[in-house]
Amino acid sequence: MKVLIIGGGPAGASAAYFLAKAQIEVTVIDKAKFPRDKTCGDGVSARAFYTLFRMGIRSAQEFTSGQEISSVYQLDWYGNRNFIDAPRNLYGNPFSVISRKEFDHALITKAVGAGATLIEGVSVTEIRKDGNDFRVHFGNRTEKADVVVGADGVNSLVRSKFFQSPFLPTEKAFAYRAYFENVNLDFQNSYHFVYLKELYPGYAWIFPLSGNKANIGVSYPAVEDHKVTIKPEEAFENLLSLPSLQKELKNAKMVDRPRGYHIPMRVGKGSLVKDSVFLCGDSAGLVDPITGDGIDFALESGSMVAEDIIDYTKINWRKRKLGDLYNDKCHRNIVDSLRLKELQKKVFLRKNAVDRYFKNRSKVHDQFLVSSAVLGTANSSDLLRLYLHTL
Repeated sequence: MKVLIIGGGPAGASAAYFLAKAQIEVTVIDKAKFPRDKTCGDGVSARAFYTLFRMGIRSAQEFTSGQEISSVYQLDWYGNRNFIDAPRNLYGNPFSVISRKEFDHALITKAVGAGATLIEGVSVTEIRKDGNDFRVHFGNRTEKADVVVGADGVNSLVRSKFFQSPFLPTEKAFAYRAYFENVNLDFQNSYHFVYLKELYPGYAWIFPLSGNKANIGVSYPAVEDHKVTIKPEEAFENLLSLPSLQKELKNAKMVDRPRGYHIPMRVGKGSLVKDSVFLCGDSAGLVDPITGDGIDFALESGSMVAEDIIDYTKINWRKRKLGDLYNDKCHRNIVDSLRLKELQKKVFLRKNAVDRYFKNRSKVHDQFLVSSAVLGTANSSDLLRLYLHTL
């Protein structure tokens, strides 16, 4: 069996690594050449390290840009400040910040080292089903494959062609970020979340990197969530000029121009597999609808795709259809929880409700509850309690 993966980011690299380790022929095609910059907030959750550990990456300290995170600092639009701990995973890995240029290069290098083939610097222009095979066209070449994996992001060609459900403009959030140096944060080991009323349910962030550098940006909600009239450049400048951040950003210097990117904000209800075609990562909509985090889900879903193909090829090809294991496991472990978060966001995290939470924070007995609510880590019963308490 030959597997062809479109996209060499975390989802594609993860799938390629585990397939190659199982001696399955796998090729990754990516339009960029590695190492390449990837516009992102660069946050890597503790959960992500469960998959990274299996790939031989055990710590953010293995990266020159890596910064381990022990807490979350929040500043809301009423000027309230709050800290909560950022819990480690069961292996002891903390949350981290790692530049995507370095992070993604390490992942694809692991995949190639395991035996995957990487074709980079070319864009896939056409994918055709030819009997039981696929013909994938890129540049002046054509590759044949038995299985195609779409790990090609929010504007996935694979999703559009085989699932006929591209993400609509109203279903994409937008983020805008730049790297800064000489950032002197009082809390270097903290994610900084800044909530600007004009952006909600988007937010702004300062995520520290090693060497007094930081990834600083703002996120815009999907249009179906909220209409934002402020322009990205204006929101970005508003963040940088906040009086409460002037001490820490006084000597900060932007080292590259701000870049923008889209994030899928619709978790699909249907199958993630169709006729030997898989979707994983952003192309499958596996992104936290509250925070926009998706690296952990990309890594996990990529490994699940590989697990399905390995199991089907070597063990259960007579007992089930290709993709059944992945579809079931991905929905149980990722999709169902993301759909619950979508519901929580619509019911408990509307702008007027969150405004009450922030405004009445001092009256809420459990300060942690307000913080966890807007970070998307509170359960439904706690959200209901907070909602009713602040009416």
